[in-house]
Amino acid sequence: LDLEQFLDAALKLSETEGAAEVQDYQLDDKKRTLTYGRKSVFLTEKEYALFQILHAHIGEVVAKETLTRLLWKKGNNNACQVYVAYLRGKLEQIAGPGALTSVRGRGYILRRPSENTERKKNT
Repeated sequence: LDLEQFLDAALKLSETEGAAEVQDYQLDDKKRTLTYGRKSVFLTEKEYALFQILHAHIGEVVAKETLTRLLWKKGNNNACQVYVAYLRGKLEQIAGPGALTSVRGRGYILRRPSENTERKKNT
């Protein structure tokens, strides 16, 4: 499977006027924007693809090697870390800290914004 086929198969989104609701997030395919509440961020093509893969496995750890294999044909782990950092920064702008976290030695986990709020209350 190529990346497009993987993303199409992995994502089960309900489409409404060019926008798809992604749990508590709103993802606009045409504008490549990600919205939570009243805040939006623009995603680059790689960030968008990265978000889609992580969202397809929301609440689960996704291995860095899996992301690298799907998004960077040459297996550049450094590029994966850089783009995860970019995406994490953008998610923090709209959903607060903790939306995308690293799991040492395993990979990355995307959390729903509602889980993020619950985690903040418990700490």
